[in-house]
Amino acid sequence: MARLLADSGYRVFAIDLYGEVATTSDRARELSAQVRANPDAAVEKMRLATEYLKDEKDATKIGTLGWCFGGQQSLNISLDTPVDATVIYYGNLSEDVTQLANLA
Repeated sequence: MARLLADSGYRVFAIDLYGEVATTSDRARELSAQVRANPDAAVEKMRLATEYLKDEKDATKIGTLGWCFGGQQSLNISLDTPVDATVIYYGNLSEDVTQLANLA
């Protein structure tokens, strides 16, 4: 999807929250559990990526996009850092009205 978006003219940053490529579903579960155990570190990496796009790549609008685990991460960064769009293709999402109140 990152390549498709880039080929359509968008500046894209596909962030690696795992630090390695999971070659099995078991390893992917382990790596996602590590990220879930320290969500602040993942949000910080994504916040730095949004800053990079704005400051170094002159992005005027920022959107986040993710599937399943990535959908949760898309929501997490959007709750932490103002972005222009958030796309969540399923995942473990919040229904807490207070938590979601800052989203437009």
